[in-house]
Amino acid sequence: MIKQIHLAAHFPGVNNTTVWSDPRAGSHIEFSSFAHMARTAERAKFDFLFLAEGLRLREQNGKIYDLDVMGRPDTFTVLAARYDRARTFLATAFELFDSWHGDEIVADKASGVFLADASAGRSFHKDLFFDINGRFNVAAQWRALAAERRLSIRELIIEVTGRQTFVGSPATVAAAINDLVQADASDGFILVPHITPGGLDEFAGTVVPLLQERGVFRTDYKGSTLREHLGLAPL
Repeated sequence: MIKQIHLAAHFPGVNNTTVWSDPRAGSHIEFSSFAHMARTAERAKFDFLFLAEGLRLREQNGKIYDLDVMGRPDTFTVLAARYDRARTFLATAFELFDSWHGDEIVADKASGVFLADASAGRSFHKDLFFDINGRFNVAAQWRALAAERRLSIRELIIEVTGRQTFVGSPATVAAAINDLVQADASDGFILVPHITPGGLDEFAGTVVPLLQERGVFRTDYKGSTLREHLGLAPL
């Protein structure tokens, strides 16, 4: 039985997935950008559009307010705390990575010794933001992966935490999406474009029609609710 693909869109904030410096990039906070992507998603017959909350600064009466913290005048204190946490997170991550040096695993079957240092990977860290007491057991795998492919720390984190990415011609992307869904690897995908607000335009205009031609994606809505779009029974 041929499965129908579910597609949705996620309006991104400014983060590691967006290319804000691209000449085609627009505002991440103006309503017109939200409306543009919503219209694109609707035109392409997506199941839904997810608009995530983000940090939005606004000027009012000569003062800057952060709408995410109810417009409190101490917004810069909030921002400073976020940056403090980010710096601490990065320093703590390096501590975890350095808890393995690369020569601890001996895996000697004759002696039954697996680790040359029984405390390898043990981490103790406590501060205002993090409280860690345990063994970090993935650093060795990550170090080996990074060394083999000559990845920087940034490239390594992208590699091990990155989302599914589709790269290629419209036909290649359509085939890749359909193959994964038909193989039951997924029911569909939530697409996060790298450029806002027009990052989905090309996908909607070129990939979606190919999926529709294959008979694996709707050509029109059959209902008006999210449950109907997802093929769920009404409540």
